[in-house]
Amino acid sequence: MPKRDKYRITYEILKNCRLNMSKTRLMFACNLNYVILTKYTNELIAKGLIIEDQGKYTLTPKGLEFLKLLDTYIKLNEEINKLENLLYNF
Repeated sequence: MPKRDKYRITYEILKNCRLNMSKTRLMFACNLNYVILTKYTNELIAKGLIIEDQGKYTLTPKGLEFLKLLDTYIKLNEEINKLENLLYNF
């Protein structure tokens, strides 16, 4: 399995923050270690995409909009990768 890029990791964190998760549950749901998750959550909080309230991470309206954009980006990127593979194997 290829390594996830920062967009995929951010997408997974934002998607799981819709469920109002604790850091531990978020860590397991996204398959990230504590240090990496902390780096990402701090950045997402600073950008106003998630908030932390009583130990739970929640998506903000701005975060929901960004999640929709990321979803579109990831789907398009997957299609491009499929086309590249077809061209490469032609």
